[in-house]
Amino acid sequence: VHGEVVPDPDLLPKVFDVAAAEHGGRVVDCSNMFYGHPQRMLMPGLAQNMGDGWETSRRRDDANDWVLVQLAAPAKLRFADLDTSHFKGNAPGGARPREIGDR
Repeated sequence: VHGEVVPDPDLLPKVFDVAAAEHGGRVVDCSNMFYGHPQRMLMPGLAQNMGDGWETSRRRDDANDWVLVQLAAPAKLRFADLDTSHFKGNAPGGARPREIGDR
């Protein structure tokens, strides 16, 4: 199947994961794809290993890595779950949402 996932708003539950690939969320840009594509972060289910997530090369500067996710539908985020269970000793210290215009 070729094309772009476009969810039917009438078929979506009232509360759902707006970033999930299964609902149409997708990564549109990121700072680094050295070890793999960040789209893996949006796949269904829990990660089985580090390869199921987004791992970047090590930064040698003071900047931060970032990922831009296009949500499946307009939403007010109330909760963000960032699973770093397979990144022992190598997990990010924090995360924060940003609006598109905040770059």
